[in-house]
Amino acid sequence: MTRTDWRAKAEALLEHARAVRDGRTLVVPPPSSFGGVVGAGDSPKDAGQTTTDDEACAAVRAALGYLLDEVRLVAAGRAGTTAVLADEIAHTEAAVARL
Repeated sequence: MTRTDWRAKAEALLEHARAVRDGRTLVVPPPSSFGGVVGAGDSPKDAGQTTTDDEACAAVRAALGYLLDEVRLVAAGRAGTTAVLADEIAHTEAAVARL
């Protein structure tokens, strides 16, 4: 995937993460909805992740995986607060800015 592809995927997941953080939704779409974003419990093959990335793209992919995991925890009610989600959003935004 190209940097543009990763940027688009990041923006989609960041928008969803912000909605979860703000309490506007608790629905978490499957990883395939974000094409290539893989959380800890997902199979990269199931998410369509088959390409190699440069260092900046790899950093975004990793950040998105952590972000997706935290979105799932908050949506499931297993996170006490949204502080970690807010941190993951900030970390992901910083990684995207380096693309």
